[in-house]
Amino acid sequence: MKMEFSRTNAFVILISLTCTLFSCKKDTPLHHLIHETDVLKVYIYSGDQLAVKYITNDIEKIKQWDNFISDDTAKSNNCSFEGTLIWKVYEDSTQMKFSLAEGCQVVTYSLKGQQYTKSLTSEGVNYLEGLKKIE
Repeated sequence: MKMEFSRTNAFVILISLTCTLFSCKKDTPLHHLIHETDVLKVYIYSGDQLAVKYITNDIEKIKQWDNFISDDTAKSNNCSFEGTLIWKVYEDSTQMKFSLAEGCQVVTYSLKGQQYTKSLTSEGVNYLEGLKKIE
């Protein structure tokens, strides 16, 4: 039996590959952390004290953080951190420190024994800046 490779077959293969490539979702440790989180707490320094600014267990609000933290690799050279994000997943938690200073708009954290530094998106910076203004 001889199999012929026609233009139709090539077109079907091309469409299948395109659909596969564009239907892929993020599959990174950060993405998993965000989507497995049960409770998110945001603490912001106020002088020497950490003040609780925000706590949520609303899964849809937690998932918005996919848009607040970039999955890039950033540098946190000499950044002073202004607050902490606590991601509670089941009985475990991950702590991220964040900076909003110009040139230092990052989060840094350790996950499964590996250290990460990621950039905050402009949307993430704006969100955290808004929380800082809440009294």
